[in-house]
Amino acid sequence: DAFREAKANGFSVTVVRKGEVEMNVDERLEEVEEALVEVGSRIYHDKITRERSVDIDALMKGVLGFSVPDKKRLLKKKKKKKKKDR
Repeated sequence: DAFREAKANGFSVTVVRKGEVEMNVDERLEEVEEALVEVGSRIYHDKITRERSVDIDALMKGVLGFSVPDKKRLLKKKKKKKKKDR
C-alpha cells in the first residue's frame, strides 16, 4: 500500500531486494539508513547513466547518414576485390 501511495504522489520508490543490504540486529538505525541511501543512490545513478548513454551506431546512421558495415558485407567486398585483382 505504501509503495502504491508513494508512486501515486509522484515519489520515486526504490525497491531493495533481499540480501542487497546486509544488516545486523545490533546496528544503529542511522547505519541502516545510510546503507539504504547508498543503495538507492547507486540505483538512481545507474538509471541516469543508462538514460544518457548514446548508441553510436544509431547516431552515425540516423544523424550522419553512415552505417557500420556488418561482417558479411565486408567479407563479400574482400572476396570481390580479390577476384578483381586476379
